[in-house]
This record gives sequence, structure tokens and C-alpha cells, in this order.
Amino acid sequence: MEKLKRAYCRTMVSEAKGFPATPTRGLWEGFVPVVPHMAEVVGDGLLQWIENEDLIWPFVGLGRFYAGQGAYAQAEPWYQQCLKVCRRRSGEEHPDVASSLNNLAALYDSQGRYDEA
Repeated sequence: MEKLKRAYCRTMVSEAKGFPATPTRGLWEGFVPVVPHMAEVVGDGLLQWIENEDLIWPFVGLGRFYAGQGAYAQAEPWYQQCLKVCRRRSGEEHPDVASSLNNLAALYDSQGRYDEA
């Protein structure tokens, strides 16, 4: 069962890595079937099966999916959870923490929330 969980998580990480930072409508439409599975990975206790170097990717994929459609309120919790998980698992000084902060700042900037960015 462990091998299956790892393989499932690797597949979701691979999908997330393939999602561009600025997707077109056609690209995010193709991503729709993956979104519930990616959300399952990060929200259903499967994070333990993701390698540390890939931990950020499912969150980034979900954030990009929603932010790319202008659904900022739906993107924000994924970026916030990413920051929390990266801090807990890798420590405050890890580069993924900085990337998570940057993703949140970019999201806030795109909404005109400059004080938070």
C-alpha cells in the first residue's frame, strides 16, 4: 500500500510541476480533472508520502489553478497552507518557505493588497 501511495503522490507532484505560472484557459481546463486528486494529497494525510524537495508543488499547482482564473479567494488558502506545512516540515530558513512567502505576496499584489504583500 505504501508503494501505491508514493506513486499516487509522485503523479500529483508531476502534474503540479507541469502547470504553468500563467495558464491560459485551455491549459487550466485540462487541469480540472486533476484538482480534486491534488487537493486530496495535500488535505488527506498523504503529505507524508511526498518527498521534501517536492512538498511545495501540489500547493503551488492548486494556487496557480485558482489564481489563474482570478479565483484569488480560493487560491489563498492553498498558498497559506503551503507556507504552514513548509515551515513545520523544513524549518523557517528553507528555500520553500521563501517561495511560499513569495507566492502569497504575488497573490496579494495581484489583488491590490499591497500592505499584505
